[in-house]
Parts: sequence; structure tokens; C-alpha cells
Amino acid sequence: MGILPIGTLNHFAHDMGIPPDLEKAVEIIVAGHVKSIDVGEVNSRVFVNNSSLGLYPAMVRLREGLQKSGHRKFLAAVWASIRIFTRCRRLQLELHPPSGSVIKRDTPILFVGNNPYDTSLTTLGTRSSLDLGLLWVVMPIASSRWELVKSFWTILSSKRMTGDVYT
Repeated sequence: MGILPIGTLNHFAHDMGIPPDLEKAVEIIVAGHVKSIDVGEVNSRVFVNNSSLGLYPAMVRLREGLQKSGHRKFLAAVWASIRIFTRCRRLQLELHPPSGSVIKRDTPILFVGNNPYDTSLTTLGTRSSLDLGLLWVVMPIASSRWELVKSFWTILSSKRMTGDVYT
């Protein structure tokens, strides 16, 4: 599989060490550079970067629709975030970790990353490794929108990665 840096934020390409320049990325593919990474699985679907349910994928779909209508990406993201946040629904989820008991949670978002993410403001969304054999799971416990905002702020202002990590 060859990775091209043409995604929204290109976190995966960056974490793979692929340059943002498309021609240079193609040169890496043509040269046959190989790197092994982990894959994850959510609801029997395999993923290489991350998988999420709830608020985040809904916001991305709305943002992309606004962009297709001619809105600039940043403004579309802000508007989509506000609209989705005001319609926040809670999901009833079960997490079945390989070791331990089932975790049941009502949450507006589930985020599962291929290995732990950095959540500091300056390096948000990057990973130091894609081959530690870990899944990084974030399911905020928030009974109100205000608590959800506080949860996200806690994650963003943390000096360390937050979330549960499973092998």
C-alpha cells in the first residue's frame, strides 16, 4: 500500500514519515520503501489510522458538505463543529478489551486510534509510533454539553496522552 499526503490533515502520512510534497511521496512509493505498521479493528472493520463513532465523523461529514458548497475549510470546520455539538446525541457503547471485563458507556463520541496519540496543543494528533501493538481509546464520560467541553479541554491541556490503551 502506498500512502499519498492528500488527506484532511495528513496525520497518518506525517506519522509514517512521508513528506507533504506529493511528488516526493510518490518517489518513496516508487523506490519501494517498506514500513510495517499495526492495524486496528472496530465493529469487525479493519483500519490503519483511526476509527470513530458519534460527534467526530458527523462533524467531518458536515464540514465536507459545507466545503463542497464553497465554504473555506476552517470556517466550514468551525460551523460544522458548532452545529453538531448543539445536536449532540449519546451512544450506548460496549468495549470488549482483550483482557478484562466489558466496559459499557453512554458517550457522544468513541475514538479508537492505531497506537497512542499526542494531545498537547502543539503536536495534537501525532503519534511517535505506529507499531507498538496498542489501540488508544477515548470515550468521554459527559452527562452534559458543558461536561463534554471540559473533557475535551482536559485532553487538550494535558501534558501527557490521555485515554485507555489496550494491547
